[in-house]
Amino acid sequence: MTVGFATWHGAPDLTADDRLVVAPLASRGIAVVPFDWQGPTPAGLDAIVLRSCWNYHLAEAGFRAWLDQLEAAAIPVLNPVAVARWNLHKGYLRELADQGVRLPATAWVERASPETLAAVLHAHDLDHVVVKPAVSGTAYRTWRSSRAQAADDQAEFAALVADSGVLVQAFVPEVLLNGEVSLVYFRGAFSHAIRKRPCAGDFRVQSDFGGTREPISPSPRLLAQAEEVLAQVDGELLYARVDGIEVDGELVLMELEVLDPELYLSQDAAAPERFAAALAAAIAAR
Repeated sequence: MTVGFATWHGAPDLTADDRLVVAPLASRGIAVVPFDWQGPTPAGLDAIVLRSCWNYHLAEAGFRAWLDQLEAAAIPVLNPVAVARWNLHKGYLRELADQGVRLPATAWVERASPETLAAVLHAHDLDHVVVKPAVSGTAYRTWRSSRAQAADDQAEFAALVADSGVLVQAFVPEVLLNGEVSLVYFRGAFSHAIRKRPCAGDFRVQSDFGGTREPISPSPRLLAQAEEVLAQVDGELLYARVDGIEVDGELVLMELEVLDPELYLSQDAAAPERFAAALAAAIAAR
């Protein structure tokens, strides 16, 4: 059996993390073929796993068209195309909030809106905020602002709104002390978790900006809340990563990553084996 791992030109031979699952899959008779989603799709694949298409936010229309092509070709895709399409735009967070999932207070600004940043903050009673595009990855064009800075930041805000829908979210200060937790699930079962901390002077937890990571054992309460988030997703998931900030013991959701997240397989020695078992079971179930 041959499975294609969809990646991008920045990791044509798989990310270091995803390479950890190649041997456990091979032991199950499953060969992995990496391919750039913007290039030709290999023939003869039994399934495609969306793994590291990490430039999709820079080529959204093309990525959507590619997903449509996969769907039309009836190739089994994990996670499913419908789930990937739903997760592509951060509007999914609004849907989760409507289902009772706790988010930072968020203002949703439509693309090409004439609203100023100052007006958005005033209308939604926000002060210190994080501004981000509705389609993005790895903190792309994500920055902090406040009522005091809004006028100075208006040009940057206007440029962002001209290109994209925008989220203006209350800044959660606990991220500076406790970082952000990522809880990883395979086929609905908890696998492992890490804590990501920003470097001094920054708020972004991604390693691209100097953030660090360490494995953790999450509390039963945190796991229960993450699973409440997952229960809102319509569709079977091979993998999911629930990212959030702990505030007074409660999970404040930042992202539900079910499109192509890094799974931090290197942070748990048994995680590659668990992922391989889940993938094999997902294929067998189709």
